[in-house]
Amino acid sequence: MGSSIHSTVQRPMADLAIGQLEEAESSSKLPPKLLAWGCYPTKLRLNIYSKAHVIGTIASYHQGSKDMEIIMGSQFGRLFELSVARCHNSAKLINSFLCRQLLTVRKYELWFHFATHPLRFSLDEFHQVTGLNCGAFDAADSEAVDDPGSTIWHKLFDTTLGDIMVADVLKMLRNPYLAPWKRVPLALIALVDGVICCSNKWLKLTSKYVEMLCDVEYFLEYPWGRESFLKTLPRLLPPYTREDSLGEICHRLSQQTAAAYGFPLALQLFAFEAVPLLLAKIPNTQSTENFLVNHLACENTIPILSVNDIVEVEEDPDVNFSGGDTSFAPVRDKKENAGKGVRKVAQPNDQPVHRRNLRPRKPAAVIIEDISSSEDIEPEAPPQPNRCTHEDLKPWMNSSSNSWLVPSRNI
Repeated sequence: MGSSIHSTVQRPMADLAIGQLEEAESSSKLPPKLLAWGCYPTKLRLNIYSKAHVIGTIASYHQGSKDMEIIMGSQFGRLFELSVARCHNSAKLINSFLCRQLLTVRKYELWFHFATHPLRFSLDEFHQVTGLNCGAFDAADSEAVDDPGSTIWHKLFDTTLGDIMVADVLKMLRNPYLAPWKRVPLALIALVDGVICCSNKWLKLTSKYVEMLCDVEYFLEYPWGRESFLKTLPRLLPPYTREDSLGEICHRLSQQTAAAYGFPLALQLFAFEAVPLLLAKIPNTQSTENFLVNHLACENTIPILSVNDIVEVEEDPDVNFSGGDTSFAPVRDKKENAGKGVRKVAQPNDQPVHRRNLRPRKPAAVIIEDISSSEDIEPEAPPQPNRCTHEDLKPWMNSSSNSWLVPSRNI
């Protein structure tokens, strides 16, 4: 019944995360930016409803049990192995990446730039950082009935009335007298509605997902990675169904508060993988603790990055990326630079040159040295413009960059 993983071959993040433009033409220019460089909103507060501490809570209630072995052996096992130091939600980091978006027509890919490097966040990268099943949906998956009065709902919660929250589920799991058969289904629904597929700030259970618990094996094999990705991405990209999609996303970024559904932590984890220098700015970056060890991790809100930290990394000349596409490398004029800055380097086996006059004389060794002239000095670079300090949003559109717009791929 379950779908296969989106990619059967595990490729390293270096092959997936950075600047992948296999289908685009080489160019020295980036696609047009959503906002001009440095002209980013500073007052946006991103409300992230996904709660990573649910992972540690479930681990504490099932530690050492056979139920925990079942969960760890499924696609959800990778969540418990995430480094807790990286899992404190950083709205500033996620918002910074959203403000650096590049405009394409790829409906299911988020492109952005960081330190002049193009980055892509797609279903491949989502699977790479979460380990969730991102395979295709089965035809039968769309036939699930959204019915809060179903039999399984009544069996699990002993009621068919009212809303059930993830917090209520965690209270049930804390009860040592809870029926054993309920533990795995309740833990699974808490992970789905509380961590990876959040759709509201109250973390209400989704009746459609609860109905799927009639078959736990089917639930464990369901492509939750794809489901989570499709809930996460729409709030990050311009709404293409709107007439003024760019104006809508700019308005969203300029608001004082904005909601983020699904599992935006995946984008944060991707950022740490793609730009390792960001890790040097977060607290306890050397810690190897995961949710299996630290059950109380992420219960309290802790700011791990500031805007200044992110800007410092972006402007750091030593910032490096784990791999990358070189399509955007600047094109240099070979004729213009020919002969400039070229120096001869003596080879280790070079022999001294001997000269002999008409009169017999002992040969004198003369080593020819290359003497640089004033023409070899590179001209000083023109002064760089100061960073934009304009507070308003400035969508930066370049109609000449339409060659970058490539057809979207069906997901």
